Amino acid sequence: YVFMTQSLQDATRAFVSGERDKQRDTSIYYGITARAASVKTQSLDEGGGTAAFLVSTFRKETIGSSGNIKTFQEELVVNMRKDGGAWRVDQTLWQGRR
Repeated sequence: YVFMTQSLQDATRAFVSGERDKQRDTSIYYGITARAASVKTQSLDEGGGTAAFLVSTFRKETIGSSGNIKTFQEELVVNMRKDGGAWRVDQTLWQGRR
């Protein structure tokens, strides 16, 4: 949480809490990972304390057995804000599978 703004911390806590409340079947394994392939600067305003980056990722999603793996590419927009003199992630937006 140290690299997140307070608003992203709050949103993340609410998301995790909401997912736990759904009480899904946990006997079936589910995992997803992302590996950054490249990062492009979309905007940078050091004076205004804002920045946006487009991260191209390779992702792997596993459901059930290790043989059931889907791989795909997905882009992620990372919005950052200068907070207390440090750059912190303020928002992340997945752009959809390619």
